[in-house]
Amino acid sequence: MDKVSVIVPIYNSEKYLIRCLTSLVNQTYKNIEVILINDGSFDGSEKICKKFIKKYSNFRYYYKDNGGVSSARNLGIKKSLGKYICFVDSDDYVKDSYIYNLVSKIKCYDLIITNVNNKLNKELLELSDLDTLYYLFNNKYGYLGFIAGKIFNADIIKNNNLYFDEALFYNEDRLFVFKYLLYCKKILFYNKSDYYYYINDDSAMNKTHYNKKMLTEFMAYDKMMKLCIVNNLPKKLLINIKVQMYSRLYFLGRKYHVKELSNKISFKQIIITVFSFNCSLVNKLRLLKYYFFKY
Repeated sequence: MDKVSVIVPIYNSEKYLIRCLTSLVNQTYKNIEVILINDGSFDGSEKICKKFIKKYSNFRYYYKDNGGVSSARNLGIKKSLGKYICFVDSDDYVKDSYIYNLVSKIKCYDLIITNVNNKLNKELLELSDLDTLYYLFNNKYGYLGFIAGKIFNADIIKNNNLYFDEALFYNEDRLFVFKYLLYCKKILFYNKSDYYYYINDDSAMNKTHYNKKMLTEFMAYDKMMKLCIVNNLPKKLLINIKVQMYSRLYFLGRKYHVKELSNKISFKQIIITVFSFNCSLVNKLRLLKYYFFKY
């Protein structure tokens, strides 16, 4: 059996950590290593981690000064020994068969994507890298930017120096998936929901007050657009990213009443971008409806 490295970044997660780690202990696929990265927690997370590493020989624990989830995941990648890599957030948990179901499908593919929000009308769907890149931005099968619910090939990550951008605090996961897909040939959508994502009111994506770290979301979009250009990806994908970035700027500027966001983009710019899209008028209007009424 091939070894799977499960990387768990941890920051002040004592409330949910035991549930998370217990779900990994209970995996039916046994050749896994669980890499716990404590990103400078000051609650009881470390105590919980030490209990697990003492009891389970396949659990490893590392402490680092607080640097954000990207730096924690990167350390986990560097410490990993498995042929495959999964990421599980410390406030989430997984079904007992989670790793087994992923490993049983990965042999012929470069990436397995699960948790497609039941929008896939069949159990399995094989896609190319380009098709999957499009789905990162149109939500046809749900939001696919999360690294949760996926299994990655460690060689693709390490041989191509694919790490999380530590300057980003938002959208860093989608940028990582985007870069990884550039090195993939075959991707499998697996209509299984074995990963239980906990919506934490204190998480980055649920903040009720504006902070400047939110601007890093748009740095990620900018990096993805540059990758489109460098890799000669279709203009359709570039415009998709640009429209989504503009709509996010417009939405966040209105939601938080922040001039530095709302001044970056106007309704007119979004209209111009959408109408530069090479599709029928009906589809352009649908696209506008999607981006504005989605929020």
